[in-house]
Amino acid sequence: MDAGSVDNFIAEQENKATLQKTQRDVKLLQTFLGTRNELRKVEEIPALELNEYICEFIISVRTKDGKDYKPSSLRRSLFASFERHLKKNSYSARTMNDLVFEKRRKALLQKQKELKKKEKGNRPNASIALTSDEFNTLYEKGLLNTRNPEALLNTLCRVKQHYAFWAQRLTRT
Repeated sequence: MDAGSVDNFIAEQENKATLQKTQRDVKLLQTFLGTRNELRKVEEIPALELNEYICEFIISVRTKDGKDYKPSSLRRSLFASFERHLKKNSYSARTMNDLVFEKRRKALLQKQKELKKKEKGNRPNASIALTSDEFNTLYEKGLLNTRNPEALLNTLCRVKQHYAFWAQRLTRT
């Protein structure tokens, strides 16, 4: 079996949706580069220059309808696509962890903080913990107790949520 056969096998096994997403995201970056009069392909730009372009991209990128991306979409989606594309094209550096791309990582972190302040987080409708008074009210109405199966399940779910919120607060401080 020759190297070409192995490459063909690997290409056939790759997830088609991931390939399409990567192509769309790289095209978005390539379009941005065009607005900066940069005509080279992403993988042809030296790491230091690419780092600067990506920093500008982070600050200005929007969805097709002009809205901000969700904070995790920038990191998990767009930059994972860029990393896949560059790796596939044997790029000399990794945008996720090479020192030359430290400024990109800092710009992304600050952009994510800014978006979270604007309530563009990934869980804008996240539930909030019940207060002690709310728990007492649910007990008084019989919705939380250990006497019937449905109320027992409600009780277990609420207690689990309470501890999950408590643990989440501990990890954030």
